[in-house]
Amino acid sequence: MNIGASHLSHLMNGEKAPDAGVCNAIADFLGIPRVHAYGLAGWLDLDEQDDQALTALLTPFANSPEQLAKLKWIYFSIGDRAAREDFLQWVQQR
Repeated sequence: MNIGASHLSHLMNGEKAPDAGVCNAIADFLGIPRVHAYGLAGWLDLDEQDDQALTALLTPFANSPEQLAKLKWIYFSIGDRAAREDFLQWVQQR
C-alpha cells in the first residue's frame, strides 16, 4: 500500500485521520470501492440499506465496479440533499 507501518499504526489507533491518498490505497489493497473507504474514514454517512438501494439503482449504468464506485462518489459528493434527489430522479428516468 506504500503506507509506512508507523503511519498505519497511527491511523488504526485513531491518532491520525487518513487523507484521500491513504483511503484510496487501502481501498485498492482490500479490493473494495473507494467510496466505502471514505465512509469508513467518516467522510460519508453510508447507511447499509441506502447503499444497497443506491447500488441497485446505479449498477445498470456502470461497466465495472470502479465505475459504480465513481457514480456513488458523485452522488455522495453532492452536498445538497435536494440535488442528490434530483440526481437519483435523473438516473431513474434513464
